[in-house]
Amino acid sequence: MPMRFIVAPIMIIVGFLVMKYTVGVTRTTGPIGFAEKYFSSFGGTYAWWRMVGFVILLLGLLWLTGVVRYTSNTQFQLPGIGEQAEQ
Repeated sequence: MPMRFIVAPIMIIVGFLVMKYTVGVTRTTGPIGFAEKYFSSFGGTYAWWRMVGFVILLLGLLWLTGVVRYTSNTQFQLPGIGEQAEQ
């Protein structure tokens, strides 16, 4: 069984939980300086954790559906990037 069918749903769940419990995550980690500086107009650290959760969720979903591959050299690859053109 490919690892993506085990890990990707966990990534989706973790991403969702980070987005849902942003306040709890922020209370645990404290404010993040650069997030407060650059994202202060729309939530600061709270917005940062929502974006992190969304990226985790999205990568998990794309990996589960096969759009993004996780290669043995520990990199995510999008289709057509880093591949040889078939002739």
